[in-house]
Amino acid sequence: GVPEAGLLAAIAGFRVVYYAVPGTLAATLLIAGARRPTPAAPDPPPALHPAGPDTALDPVLRHAPRAEAQLVRQGEPDLLCDEFGAPLALAAAAGQSVIVLGEPLCHRLAPARLLDLAQAAADHRNRTPFLYKCPAPLAAAARRAGWRVLRVSDEALIDPAGHDPGHRDCRRMRRALRKAQAAGLRAAEAGAVLPLAEMTRIAQGWARRRGGARGFSLGRFAPEQLHRQRVFLCYDENRRLVAFATFHVARAEWALDQMCHAGAAPPGAMHLLIARAIEAAARLDAASGAPGLRQFKSSFGPRWAPLYAAAPGRLAFCLGVIDVIDRITRSEARGTAPRERELPS
Repeated sequence: GVPEAGLLAAIAGFRVVYYAVPGTLAATLLIAGARRPTPAAPDPPPALHPAGPDTALDPVLRHAPRAEAQLVRQGEPDLLCDEFGAPLALAAAAGQSVIVLGEPLCHRLAPARLLDLAQAAADHRNRTPFLYKCPAPLAAAARRAGWRVLRVSDEALIDPAGHDPGHRDCRRMRRALRKAQAAGLRAAEAGAVLPLAEMTRIAQGWARRRGGARGFSLGRFAPEQLHRQRVFLCYDENRRLVAFATFHVARAEWALDQMCHAGAAPPGAMHLLIARAIEAAARLDAASGAPGLRQFKSSFGPRWAPLYAAAPGRLAFCLGVIDVIDRITRSEARGTAPRERELPS
């Protein structure tokens, strides 16, 4: 019941609107290509860089909260740097973990920010983050983030300005010092010229007697870095070097790095070295107001501060412990020089 001409015109118009117009638009897009938004460049992942001889790091390490940050100069841990290349903490990629050692190099870095950077650095390397020997505030932040946290050690802290050798907690120290005096030992801070050959011989003998050198968080004997440290030497009555102790130095503290003695060193040599170092740190305290000296044996009457390890899960924690032990005990396999173990804590 519709005129043929009108029907054909309607069909033609329908085909133009329904097929021709969309088809033309689609063909235009196919030929020209679809416009895609340019993705924003992703932030570079946190990097791990060796410190090397970079003198620009000297102010950072000198003002770090912990003098142990100087370990990075010995070539064991690297520097964890943010996306802008600023050094934030000591870290190392080892086995299945990215190990972050100690606490941030800057007081102002929030613990949560360090956790994020550690996680990002580990993710970029298909590893898991592991915090080792971190202080309580960082451990608390890790626990709030759902990480597994475990207390792993205690460090001994000594304020040289308030240190009292006559305190009842220093009885063992006094006995050892009497033995050193009876043996005719002398100890003092080293001068500008160090007896490197004798120190190397003592360090190598110490390592052999204890089944090999240690490294990573325990440092290593690095003669090329001794000019950055405070060095104390102990001689016997025949003027032979029998022991030495070295300390990392920062603005706010000293940290014991190495204590090595010859196999025939008289009793009390090590206590005498530490006593002389405490006295020197106390004199520096009086002149500069710096808080002082850390990490000493219980015979010196210290106070104790807990250190923790943390990782995001049980498996990551177990892998991190294995990787830390491997880095510490395989120092010689990596070609590093021998060093003495850290004082028990």
